[in-house]
Amino acid sequence: MHQERVNALIRRVKEPSGGLHLIGHEDFARSGRSPTRRPGDAKECAAVADLAFAVVLIGGFLVLALILRGLERL
Repeated sequence: MHQERVNALIRRVKEPSGGLHLIGHEDFARSGRSPTRRPGDAKECAAVADLAFAVVLIGGFLVLALILRGLERL
C-alpha cells in the first residue's frame, strides 16, 4: 500500500504536466528579450558599481591614513 503511493507520486513528478510550459533561453532568444534584464538595468548597475568603487576607494584611504597615524604615535 505504502509503496504504491510512493510509486504514484514518483510517476506524477516524472511526467510533465500538459498545461505547464517552461520558458527556456530559446524562447527568449526568439523573442529578442532577456529573461532577467529590463531596459534600464545596465545603466543603473553601472552607476551602483561606480558608487561602490568610490566608497571602497575612499574607505581604503581612510584606513591607511588611520594606520599611519597610529604608527606615528608609537
